[in-house]
Parts: sequence; structure tokens; C-alpha cells
Amino acid sequence: MNISALIAHFTTVYAGDASNRSSVFPQGGSTITQQLVRGYFLQKLTSTKNSNSLQHEDILPHLLAFVIGVPGTNKLLLKIETIRLSMWIEGEMRKQYGSKRRAKEELFARYANFVYLGNGRYGFAAASDYYFHRPIETFTVDDADKAAVLAGITKSPAEYAPNVENIQKPTHRRNQILNLLVANHFLAAEAARRLELSPIRLAVHDIESADAPAAVETTLDELKRLGPYHHLGNPLFSRPHPTPVRLQSQLFPNRGLHAGPIQGFPFNFRGG
Repeated sequence: MNISALIAHFTTVYAGDASNRSSVFPQGGSTITQQLVRGYFLQKLTSTKNSNSLQHEDILPHLLAFVIGVPGTNKLLLKIETIRLSMWIEGEMRKQYGSKRRAKEELFARYANFVYLGNGRYGFAAASDYYFHRPIETFTVDDADKAAVLAGITKSPAEYAPNVENIQKPTHRRNQILNLLVANHFLAAEAARRLELSPIRLAVHDIESADAPAAVETTLDELKRLGPYHHLGNPLFSRPHPTPVRLQSQLFPNRGLHAGPIQGFPFNFRGG
């Protein structure tokens, strides 16, 4: 089963859906590159786009804010900056890897390793291990339902990350994706019908008791209040505003080396 094609296709297919957007890699019509830029390089601007505090100090933003309001200005300038950086990054990646296709594949590898998939899991390999206790490289066509669950979470982890109290929505979305797999010739119709009837079986996790449960509960409530961008200990967050030099160092940590395959996936982009 071509897991790379599945996840690449369905994280992009739903990018145009304005409802239930991913909390860390916002979609709403964005390309994979734009989602990567907004979730990784422009995290602060993305998290404050609805703020009533203007996020830009130049004269033009203040003039725009007078006409369209502060939140509207923040959103507009975020979109412009996202497009600008996305075009620059894709150009640099094409230079580095020699073709537009290779550049897109390398960018997708980075996205797939960083995208938030609920329950503190970043990347499809970590999510597969958490939700199913299965290395993603072991997936076969009989595991298309599991792959569809993982691909579905990207739309909105809060809505579609499965747990014992939230199975109905992830199941419905999984079945939508299985049908799309059939429509796009990734999966046989008979297999999809069989997998649609299969319940989502989640891995069991031991619940460790906390030394100070009240303090832990208060901290979690505060994190929920602050919103989805305040995940502790994740390197994606608290990024300064990027400069071309910083972007180059993050995209090409050792100039000439590629990102490698998506962690845990049974393929690499060099060999297909």
C-alpha cells in the first residue's frame, strides 16, 4: 500500500475545506508548502491573526487597519507573507533538489514529520504508534482504514483525533476517505466496504497517576484556554520571525543533504 500517496493526497484534498481546520497546520485553501510555512515559520503570526492587536509596526499596516480593521489586516498580511515565503522556499528547494516534483516531495516529508495529529503526537509515524501501537511501515492494504484515520486527523485534530469518547466523527471521516480512495483508484471498492464496517480499535494506554493532580488539571485547563498553539516542549513553537538565512539553515541543515524519508514510512522519496 502506498502510504505516501494516500496521506499526500488526502491532506491536500481537504485543504480547501474551511471548517474544522487543522489546529497547528492551518489549511483553508493553503498548499502543503503554505501549511508548512504557517505552522512552522510563521507560527506566531498565525496564532495571533484574529487578535485585536496589530502584529505589524509599519505605516501601511496601520493604514490598512483603519480601513479593514486590525484582525482583517493581520489576516491579509499573514496571507501575503505566507505566499511570499512559500514561493521563495519552493524556488530554493527546486534549486537544491533539481526538479519541482522532488522539491514538493521533500517539502511534504517535512510536513508529514511535523504535522500535529492530536494527543501530543507530531508526525504520522508517532501518531500510528500512539493510536494503533503499529509502526506505519508495517501497514498493508488491510490497514487502509488505519491510514485513513491518520490522514483524516490533519483536517482538525480536535475533531478527528480518535479516543474512547470521540469515535463517531473519526469513523465518519475515515469512511469518507476510504470512499475517496476508491474513487481515486487507491483501493478496491470491496475492500473499502469491508473496512467501513470495521470499528476503530485504539491502542490501550496506561494512565499514570500524577503527583499533584490538581496542579496538572489547572495547567491543562490553562493550555486549553490559551489555544492549540501553546504545546509545551515542541520545537515548532516560539519561532522568531524568519529571515532568509534562518530559513535556509532550517530547510537545508547541512547543505546538500536531503530530508530523508518520512519517519517510519515504508518508502523513501528517492526510490518511490
